[in-house]
Amino acid sequence: MQNFNHVAGGFAFAGIFGSFADINVFETFDTMAVVWISAVLPDIDHTKSIIGKTFYPLAKWIQRKYGHRTITHSIWFYIAVVCIVKGVDNLFGLHYALPVALAMGSHLIFDMCTKLGVPIFYPFSRRPAVLPANRDMRLSGTDFRSEAVLFVVFCCLNVFSYPLMAAGFWSRYNKSFSTWEHLSREVKRKPGDYQTTFLHDNDTVTVIMVEQKAGELIVWQQGAGRGGDRSKGRFVRYDPTICKLISFDRLPDRHRFVPVNLVQVAVDSVNHYMTEPVAHVTVQSDQELFYFEGPIMKKGTELTADYPNGPRFEQLSIDNASTLSALKQLELEHQLDQVHYKTKLSVLEGHQRELADHSTRTDLSDYEEGKRREKVRELSGKVASFEQPEPVNEELYRVRKEVLQHQLKKTARVNATLLIWREQSKPN
Repeated sequence: MQNFNHVAGGFAFAGIFGSFADINVFETFDTMAVVWISAVLPDIDHTKSIIGKTFYPLAKWIQRKYGHRTITHSIWFYIAVVCIVKGVDNLFGLHYALPVALAMGSHLIFDMCTKLGVPIFYPFSRRPAVLPANRDMRLSGTDFRSEAVLFVVFCCLNVFSYPLMAAGFWSRYNKSFSTWEHLSREVKRKPGDYQTTFLHDNDTVTVIMVEQKAGELIVWQQGAGRGGDRSKGRFVRYDPTICKLISFDRLPDRHRFVPVNLVQVAVDSVNHYMTEPVAHVTVQSDQELFYFEGPIMKKGTELTADYPNGPRFEQLSIDNASTLSALKQLELEHQLDQVHYKTKLSVLEGHQRELADHSTRTDLSDYEEGKRREKVRELSGKVASFEQPEPVNEELYRVRKEVLQHQLKKTARVNATLLIWREQSKPN
């Protein structure tokens, strides 16, 4: 078979069968180059072929040592090349192994369809493998008319099969039926965002599919918001049994569910995230929370919602009046205890000063001396019988005050876990 047919046929063969693995051989220039080279690579054993002229010294050596259609047309050469390419793919994260395998395989298959065939198990067997067994039905390399017809056929296959190659076989297969089951199968096979169009109550609805559940579709509907940051769209639920799927297309952008955890924050911090597309939210608090889901108010210390559309979590104002009153009473009692302690100490100190004053007086008459001694005895008795006051327990006061202050809560703190539907390109 001529080189131009190997190239055209290689693209057709690799393109059609590569579509089963969602590989488009025409997608990038590097893939096209790999398919082109692989489709003619076995002919490197012929110095007059395109690949042989390109690598003439190597082609001349192979042709002299082995001859044409020998070692390079064997299954062993084919396996070796594919394994080497697969190793390079794994090393550098490339994707050339399957296109190489298909393009090289097409060369061997097409050469089997010629009258000479190929010794596929060379050097263990030189018997040629042929397709079909009837020699008269096989092609001749010198029949340029047949080669021209075959080239036209290959070119037509490439042109008319290109939509299949570009979309992928299974994508075309699933889209041909346009049922919810085929959409679910396509999403599992190729995860991503899918723009979906369906008929609902005689209205055509175009949305982005978010999740398919049993008997329920969750979609992102543009222009369905209710104001604020969510005005660009919101989550909507549909019943697939009453919706007729029209078409679906995979979008280049892709969203994913990003978890966000909030610990000991104000409820306003949770509401800040609720302006984004939240798929799931769980909020916990030691104070009762509530929010409205349509006309229904939900409340509790732990609230959970799936695909909510813009709810705001609220808390009742906290009544600290009794705690503040107890704290004020504790401070007043502490102050009063300090005053009583200081008053008793001042009385004792006054008796002691007066006793010391009377004890030191000497320039007195006999009458005054008698009075002085009587006063000293009286003051000594008072000092001796005075009950020593207990000092104020400052440590106990500090602990009781800290306990009451801890009970004061200006703002209740909450813990929350959110699952937000975000584009992959956006930061977390």
